[in-house]
This record gives sequence, structure tokens and C-alpha cells, in this order.
Amino acid sequence: MMHAELRAGSPFIILSVSVAVLMAVIAVRRGHGIAAGTALLGLVIALVSTFFALGAGPQALTPLFDVDRYVLGLGTYCAFVLSS
Repeated sequence: MMHAELRAGSPFIILSVSVAVLMAVIAVRRGHGIAAGTALLGLVIALVSTFFALGAGPQALTPLFDVDRYVLGLGTYCAFVLSS
């Protein structure tokens, strides 16, 4: 992947990695507070990365996964999904 493709897909990559980290945290230490904090941290980081992904422009990450301003919704749609 090129730099622009990584930048455009960074919210989705960060969200996927945060889910894997959350499962590892739950496996190591079962606590609601730690799990909630880890999930919230991953969502906030993904939310912040949507604003950096807007500058990448439209990118075709795979033939079926295009990231453009409609997907990111100028930062609002993706932010709405991540905040809900």
C-alpha cells in the first residue's frame, strides 16, 4: 500500500487493531473498567484519525472498498458511527 492509501484507510485499520487489542486485554485481565477504557481509547483514536484521512482524497483500497468523502462523510458520518 502506498502512503495515501494507508492514510485513507487508517480509521478502519485502527478500529480493527483496537478490537484485537481489546480481545487480548479481556483475555489477560477480565475487568469491565479496563475493557471499557480500552474500547473507548480505540474509538477515540479512530475518530481522530478520520480527520487526517480526509486529506488523502479518494482512494481505492481494494476493488470493493473505496474511501472517499462520501464514506468519511466529511468526517461526520464516520464520526457518527464511531461515536455511537
